[in-house]
Amino acid sequence: MRRSGAFFGILLGVVATLGVSLPDRPSLAQDAPMVLAQNQGGNFFQRLFGRRQFAPPPRRELFPGVERILPQKKAAPQRERRARAQPQPRAVWNDPAAEPGLRVSRLETRVEMVQAYTGMDCGLLDYLCGRDPRGLAVIAFGRGNVPPAIVPALQRVLDAGVIITVSSRCVAGRVSPRYGYEGGGLQLQRMGAVLAGDLSGAKARLLLMVVLGTSRELSQVKARLLESL
Repeated sequence: MRRSGAFFGILLGVVATLGVSLPDRPSLAQDAPMVLAQNQGGNFFQRLFGRRQFAPPPRRELFPGVERILPQKKAAPQRERRARAQPQPRAVWNDPAAEPGLRVSRLETRVEMVQAYTGMDCGLLDYLCGRDPRGLAVIAFGRGNVPPAIVPALQRVLDAGVIITVSSRCVAGRVSPRYGYEGGGLQLQRMGAVLAGDLSGAKARLLLMVVLGTSRELSQVKARLLESL
Protein backbone atom coordinates (compact mmCIF):
# COMPACT_ATOMS: atom_id res chain seq x y z
CA MET A 1 0.00 0.00 0.00
CA ARG A 2 2.91 2.32 0.72
CA ARG A 3 4.33 1.58 -2.73
CA SER A 4 0.97 2.43 -4.36
CA GLY A 5 0.79 5.71 -2.44
CA ALA A 6 4.32 6.64 -3.46
CA PHE A 7 3.56 5.80 -7.10
CA PHE A 8 0.45 7.98 -7.18
CA GLY A 9 2.31 10.77 -5.45
CA ILE A 10 4.93 10.72 -8.22
CA LEU A 11 2.20 10.52 -10.86
CA LEU A 12 0.36 13.54 -9.43
CA GLY A 13 3.63 15.47 -9.34
CA VAL A 14 4.23 14.75 -13.04
CA VAL A 15 0.69 15.83 -13.90
CA ALA A 16 1.11 19.05 -11.96
CA THR A 17 4.41 19.73 -13.71
CA LEU A 18 2.83 19.25 -17.15
CA GLY A 19 -0.03 21.57 -16.24
CA VAL A 20 -2.82 19.09 -17.02
CA SER A 21 -6.08 20.03 -15.32
CA LEU A 22 -7.85 17.08 -13.73
CA PRO A 23 -11.61 16.59 -14.00
CA ASP A 24 -13.76 17.02 -10.93
CA ARG A 25 -13.48 13.84 -8.90
CA PRO A 26 -14.54 13.27 -5.27
CA SER A 27 -11.28 11.65 -4.32
CA LEU A 28 -8.55 10.76 -6.81
CA ALA A 29 -6.66 8.75 -4.20
CA GLN A 30 -9.74 6.59 -3.58
CA ASP A 31 -10.61 6.13 -7.27
CA ALA A 32 -7.11 5.36 -8.48
CA PRO A 33 -6.86 1.80 -7.05
CA MET A 34 -10.23 0.98 -8.63
CA VAL A 35 -9.08 2.36 -11.98
CA LEU A 36 -5.91 0.31 -11.77
CA ALA A 37 -7.90 -2.81 -10.99
CA GLN A 38 -10.19 -2.23 -13.98
CA ASN A 39 -7.37 -1.42 -16.38
CA GLN A 40 -7.07 -4.54 -18.55
CA GLY A 41 -4.86 -3.37 -21.36
CA GLY A 42 -6.66 -0.11 -22.14
CA ASN A 43 -5.25 3.39 -22.05
CA PHE A 44 -4.28 4.09 -18.47
CA PHE A 45 -4.57 7.87 -18.78
CA GLN A 46 -7.94 7.55 -20.48
CA ARG A 47 -9.27 5.41 -17.62
CA LEU A 48 -7.72 7.60 -14.94
CA PHE A 49 -8.66 11.02 -16.31
CA GLY A 50 -11.83 10.15 -18.19
CA ARG A 51 -11.81 10.64 -21.98
CA ARG A 52 -9.24 13.36 -21.99
CA GLN A 53 -5.97 12.46 -23.75
CA PHE A 54 -2.91 14.35 -24.77
CA ALA A 55 -3.67 15.83 -28.18
CA PRO A 56 -1.29 14.71 -30.98
CA PRO A 57 0.82 17.41 -32.62
CA PRO A 58 -0.77 19.05 -35.66
CA ARG A 59 0.04 17.44 -39.00
CA ARG A 60 2.51 19.41 -41.06
CA GLU A 61 2.64 19.10 -44.82
CA LEU A 62 6.10 18.80 -46.28
CA PHE A 63 5.04 20.57 -49.50
CA PRO A 64 1.85 22.59 -48.86
CA GLY A 65 -0.54 22.68 -51.79
CA VAL A 66 0.92 19.67 -53.63
CA GLU A 67 -2.30 17.70 -53.25
CA ARG A 68 -4.18 20.48 -55.03
CA ILE A 69 -1.69 20.58 -57.90
CA LEU A 70 -0.79 16.93 -58.44
CA PRO A 71 -3.61 14.41 -58.85
CA GLN A 72 -3.60 11.63 -56.29
CA LYS A 73 -3.15 8.18 -57.80
CA LYS A 74 -5.81 5.80 -56.61
CA ALA A 75 -5.13 2.12 -56.09
CA ALA A 76 -6.32 -0.07 -58.91
CA PRO A 77 -9.17 -2.50 -58.16
CA GLN A 78 -8.22 -6.03 -57.27
CA ARG A 79 -9.51 -7.45 -60.56
CA GLU A 80 -7.43 -4.95 -62.53
CA ARG A 81 -4.32 -5.83 -60.54
CA ARG A 82 -4.89 -9.52 -61.22
CA ALA A 83 -5.30 -8.81 -64.93
CA ARG A 84 -2.01 -6.96 -65.01
CA ALA A 85 -0.27 -9.85 -63.28
CA GLN A 86 -1.28 -12.28 -66.04
CA PRO A 87 1.57 -12.93 -68.51
CA GLN A 88 0.94 -11.21 -71.82
CA PRO A 89 1.72 -12.97 -75.11
CA ARG A 90 4.96 -11.77 -76.68
CA ALA A 91 4.64 -9.94 -79.97
CA VAL A 92 6.37 -11.63 -82.88
CA TRP A 93 8.42 -9.17 -84.92
CA ASN A 94 8.07 -9.80 -88.61
CA ASP A 95 8.80 -7.10 -91.15
CA PRO A 96 8.71 -8.30 -94.76
CA ALA A 97 10.64 -5.20 -95.87
CA ALA A 98 13.53 -5.86 -93.48
CA GLU A 99 16.88 -7.06 -94.72
CA PRO A 100 17.37 -10.83 -94.52
CA GLY A 101 20.55 -10.48 -92.49
CA LEU A 102 23.22 -13.12 -92.05
CA ARG A 103 22.23 -16.74 -91.52
CA VAL A 104 24.97 -18.78 -89.92
CA SER A 105 25.06 -22.29 -88.57
CA ARG A 106 27.89 -21.62 -86.14
CA LEU A 107 29.90 -18.84 -84.51
CA GLU A 108 33.65 -18.62 -84.84
CA THR A 109 34.92 -18.35 -81.26
CA ARG A 110 38.59 -17.91 -82.15
CA VAL A 111 38.29 -14.12 -82.12
CA GLU A 112 40.50 -12.25 -79.67
CA MET A 113 39.97 -8.75 -78.29
CA VAL A 114 42.69 -6.40 -77.02
CA GLN A 115 42.63 -2.91 -75.49
CA ALA A 116 45.29 -0.47 -76.67
CA TYR A 117 46.96 1.62 -73.97
CA THR A 118 49.78 4.10 -73.64
CA GLY A 119 53.19 2.42 -73.37
CA MET A 120 51.97 -0.80 -74.99
CA ASP A 121 54.49 -3.05 -76.77
CA CYS A 122 54.23 -5.96 -79.17
CA GLY A 123 54.39 -8.72 -76.56
CA LEU A 124 50.64 -9.16 -76.02
CA LEU A 125 49.80 -9.09 -79.73
CA ASP A 126 52.54 -11.59 -80.54
CA TYR A 127 51.18 -13.88 -77.84
CA LEU A 128 47.62 -13.64 -79.20
CA CYS A 129 48.87 -14.28 -82.73
CA GLY A 130 50.51 -17.47 -81.48
CA ARG A 131 47.09 -18.77 -80.38
CA ASP A 132 46.06 -19.14 -84.05
CA PRO A 133 43.09 -16.73 -84.03
CA ARG A 134 40.87 -16.00 -87.02
CA GLY A 135 39.95 -12.49 -85.95
CA LEU A 136 41.18 -9.71 -83.68
CA ALA A 137 39.05 -6.84 -82.32
CA VAL A 138 41.26 -3.90 -81.34
CA ILE A 139 39.88 -1.24 -78.99
CA ALA A 140 41.86 1.84 -80.00
CA PHE A 141 41.96 5.45 -78.87
CA GLY A 142 39.39 8.12 -79.83
CA ARG A 143 39.31 8.15 -83.65
CA GLY A 144 40.85 4.70 -84.02
CA ASN A 145 44.53 5.36 -83.28
CA VAL A 146 46.95 2.99 -81.54
CA PRO A 147 50.44 3.43 -80.07
CA PRO A 148 53.09 3.44 -82.82
CA ALA A 149 55.04 0.70 -81.03
CA ILE A 150 52.42 -1.98 -81.80
CA VAL A 151 52.10 -1.26 -85.53
CA PRO A 152 54.70 -3.92 -86.50
CA ALA A 153 52.84 -6.51 -84.42
CA LEU A 154 49.55 -5.60 -86.09
CA GLN A 155 51.20 -6.01 -89.47
CA ARG A 156 52.38 -9.48 -88.51
CA VAL A 157 48.85 -10.39 -87.42
CA LEU A 158 47.45 -9.23 -90.78
CA ASP A 159 50.14 -11.12 -92.67
CA ALA A 160 49.06 -14.29 -90.85
CA GLY A 161 45.59 -14.02 -92.42
CA VAL A 162 43.78 -12.64 -89.38
CA ILE A 163 41.04 -10.03 -89.86
CA ILE A 164 41.44 -6.99 -87.58
CA THR A 165 38.66 -4.60 -86.64
CA VAL A 166 39.40 -1.23 -85.02
CA SER A 167 36.91 0.33 -82.57
CA SER A 168 37.01 3.33 -80.29
CA ARG A 169 37.26 3.16 -76.52
CA CYS A 170 35.05 6.26 -76.25
CA VAL A 171 31.44 5.90 -75.15
CA ALA A 172 30.08 7.77 -78.18
CA GLY A 173 31.43 8.58 -81.62
CA ARG A 174 33.00 6.54 -84.38
CA VAL A 175 36.42 5.69 -85.71
CA SER A 176 37.55 7.46 -88.86
CA PRO A 177 40.60 7.36 -91.16
CA ARG A 178 41.53 10.92 -90.30
CA TYR A 179 45.06 10.67 -88.92
CA GLY A 180 47.83 9.29 -91.13
CA TYR A 181 50.74 9.31 -88.69
CA GLU A 182 52.31 6.12 -87.32
CA GLY A 183 49.51 4.21 -85.62
CA GLY A 184 46.74 6.48 -86.95
CA GLY A 185 43.44 5.18 -88.24
CA LEU A 186 44.31 6.01 -91.85
CA GLN A 187 47.51 3.97 -91.67
CA LEU A 188 45.69 1.01 -90.09
CA GLN A 189 43.11 1.09 -92.86
CA ARG A 190 45.82 1.14 -95.52
CA MET A 191 47.48 -1.83 -93.83
CA GLY A 192 44.27 -3.86 -94.20
CA ALA A 193 42.44 -3.39 -90.90
CA VAL A 194 38.67 -2.72 -90.94
CA LEU A 195 37.44 0.38 -89.13
CA ALA A 196 34.31 -0.67 -87.20
CA GLY A 197 32.50 2.67 -87.33
CA ASP A 198 30.49 3.31 -84.16
CA LEU A 199 30.56 -0.30 -82.95
CA SER A 200 32.14 -0.95 -79.58
CA GLY A 201 34.91 -3.50 -79.23
CA ALA A 202 32.53 -6.16 -77.89
CA LYS A 203 30.04 -5.61 -80.74
CA ALA A 204 32.79 -5.66 -83.35
CA ARG A 205 34.07 -8.95 -81.94
CA LEU A 206 30.57 -10.43 -82.06
CA LEU A 207 30.18 -9.30 -85.68
CA LEU A 208 33.50 -10.95 -86.49
CA MET A 209 32.29 -14.19 -84.89
CA VAL A 210 29.16 -14.14 -87.07
CA VAL A 211 30.88 -13.21 -90.33
CA LEU A 212 33.71 -15.70 -89.85
CA GLY A 213 31.08 -18.40 -89.34
CA THR A 214 29.72 -17.87 -92.85
CA SER A 215 32.84 -18.67 -94.84
CA ARG A 216 36.51 -19.52 -94.60
CA GLU A 217 37.50 -17.40 -97.58
CA LEU A 218 39.22 -14.27 -96.30
CA SER A 219 38.01 -12.10 -99.19
CA GLN A 220 34.37 -13.12 -98.72
CA VAL A 221 34.53 -12.62 -94.98
CA LYS A 222 36.00 -9.15 -95.33
CA ALA A 223 33.42 -8.16 -97.98
CA ARG A 224 30.51 -9.29 -95.76
CA LEU A 225 32.06 -7.50 -92.83
CA LEU A 226 32.23 -4.22 -94.74
CA GLU A 227 28.62 -4.67 -95.92
CA SER A 228 27.43 -5.13 -92.32
CA LEU A 229 29.04 -1.92 -91.03
